[in-house]
Amino acid sequence: SHRAADTQSVGGLPFVGDVRDDLHLGLWIQQDAQCPRPNIILGRFFGALSLTADWSGPGFACDGMQKPDRGGVRLFFAGDRPDGSRVSLLIGLDGRPEDLAGAERPANVTVIDEREARFFSSGGPGRCWASIASVTPVARGAGGAAGSRVDGLVYCVGALPSVSDRSSLTLSDLHFSGWIAADAD
Repeated sequence: SHRAADTQSVGGLPFVGDVRDDLHLGLWIQQDAQCPRPNIILGRFFGALSLTADWSGPGFACDGMQKPDRGGVRLFFAGDRPDGSRVSLLIGLDGRPEDLAGAERPANVTVIDEREARFFSSGGPGRCWASIASVTPVARGAGGAAGSRVDGLVYCVGALPSVSDRSSLTLSDLHFSGWIAADAD
């Protein structure tokens, strides 16, 4: 099957720096990926993308995984806009899932505006931070994989620049409830 690792550009835009690592997760998530309930994104996007995110239920996708080196996690969220296009949010955090709760950590944040094929990125840790309220192990039934629910808040101390033009995006505090799948091994 085709995966993002085989792709050199998306929407005609090249991968850039740290963005490439976090984009791999979002690009191969199914558009209809269902989140273990309840999962949410609540907050506002300002600037180049004006949107209130109150994402949950139908039209909301999420997933998560440990980074390949097991030195951190990636959380993926996507929600529908009123015009039917999607916006994706990726949050990369350093640290093992069991060590995240109760901590504030630098976060690598990427926002993808699928309609305009624009990518906005914090460019690595330091501009955005995540405060993790809880990490709760969850066993999924009916043949589903186990994992952990991650609840927290992500905020940025500056705008996220676009990697393709001179626009930028500002985020309000974004409250999230996400999912990290347990390793298969």
